[in-house]
Order: sequence, then C-alpha cells, then structure tokens
Amino acid sequence: MAKKFWIQERWAVILLVGFFTMTAAGCEPLRKKFTRKKKENVETESLPVLDPVIYPDVVKTSDQIYQHHYSLWQVWYRDLLTEFQEKHSDKRRRYIISQMLAQLDAMQDVVQGEKKTLLTQLRDSLQSVSADFERPMGIRNDDLLEKQITHLERQLRNTLSPQDVKGTLIGM
Repeated sequence: MAKKFWIQERWAVILLVGFFTMTAAGCEPLRKKFTRKKKENVETESLPVLDPVIYPDVVKTSDQIYQHHYSLWQVWYRDLLTEFQEKHSDKRRRYIISQMLAQLDAMQDVVQGEKKTLLTQLRDSLQSVSADFERPMGIRNDDLLEKQITHLERQLRNTLSPQDVKGTLIGM
C-alpha cells in the first residue's frame, strides 16, 4: 500500500510541477506562433517605361493567301467526309459546307481569268449540294451527295491546285 501511495504522490508532484511551469511560462510561445506580423515595406523595383515598338503589318503574297485557303478547304472537305461516314447531324454538315464556300470565295478573290470561272462553277455546284440539305433526310440520298462533293474535290485538286494557279494569281 505504501508503494501505491508513493506512486500516486510522485504523479501528483509531476503534475503540479508541470502545471506550475505552464502557468509560469504562460502562453507566450503559442501567442508568438499565431500572431500575424506586419509586412515589412518592400520596395518594388520600378521598370522603366519603354517606347512601344510598332511592328509593320505582315504582307502576304497572293500565292500565300491562295495556298492558305486551299489547304483550309481541304481540311473542311476531310471533316465533311468524316461527318458523312459517322452519320452526324445536318447542322454540322451545313456549317462545314458554308465554311467550304467561304474558302472558295476567298480563293476567287485572288485568282483571275479562266481559273476564276472554274472556281465560280465549283462554288455553284457546292451551293447546289448545300441546297440539297434542305430536303428531308428520308428523301435525299446522302451517298450521292458524298460522291458529288468528292467529285468537286477531285476537280479542285486536279485543275485548281496552287501549282496550277500560279500564273493566274492577282499580284498584290
């Protein structure tokens, strides 16, 4: 029993000493840890104001413009073929055809002579294909429309490629 008493007394003494040290030290370390410090005045380096550099406009030749619109037309053509193969909605197909027409218009602006009339004929043919999309889906033949568009692409590739049109471009 005496042993238990000494053990209990020892723990009581330890707790009292711990309590006394905590109250004597206070919460100063905790207060320091969680107190916000004011920011020191940091001097920012001021950058000198530079005179703005005015870059000249990029001048593209008519050959570059035609090449750009020709390649965009080919990309839209591939997208349209994908739409036909995956049987997507008509809304997307109409949008792609409108983009193809816009590229043909841009190519017409840069070309003159016989090649311009060929582009006009291609544009009219593509416009008629676009008009076929106004008919209900059950009446029209999508396979026939796909073949017509493939034929138009083949005509464009064979007669109006950038190498074939070089002599008829408008000089800019």
